[in-house]
Amino acid sequence: MPKRTEPTGRARGGAARANLLTAKERKEIARRAAAARWGDAKSLPQAVCGPAEGRPLRLADIEVDAYVLEDGTRVLSQAGLLRALKRNRRAATRSLEIPPVLQGAAFEPFLTPEILEAGRPLRFRTPSGTPANGYRADFLPKVCEIYLKARDAETLAPNQKPIRGQASRSR
Repeated sequence: MPKRTEPTGRARGGAARANLLTAKERKEIARRAAAARWGDAKSLPQAVCGPAEGRPLRLADIEVDAYVLEDGTRVLSQAGLLRALKRNRRAATRSLEIPPVLQGAAFEPFLTPEILEAGRPLRFRTPSGTPANGYRADFLPKVCEIYLKARDAETLAPNQKPIRGQASRSR
């Protein structure tokens, strides 16, 4: 087990402040921080069903977290979309305008305004009320087409080549 080290710099002040707060005060601070991050979660679209209802969406050999919102919109969770393409669910994001799954020089020639618009994240609440990020379900086939175009153009980086097979099975 790694040796625990004492905080340094500004973290020392944060640790000292946390030690002075009660559990109730820490909980309230965390609640306010979550509200600041997610805004008013009650204003987010509500999913009426999802994977918890026992019907996960299967794409090739992957189960994807899929939801249906109150207005009928079908949504894939961000983690589910990344998992469908065998990408790390916490993929690094270099640009807020380009979805994490399409970031990279290999895809730039194929990114149209329509693709970028379709790739805007959608914030919603799961059936249990938890805020989540996702993409409209019709975005996944578009992503797969871009991966296949990049494959055909031979622009994929070595670490992206294993994903091309998953893209051909997922579309």
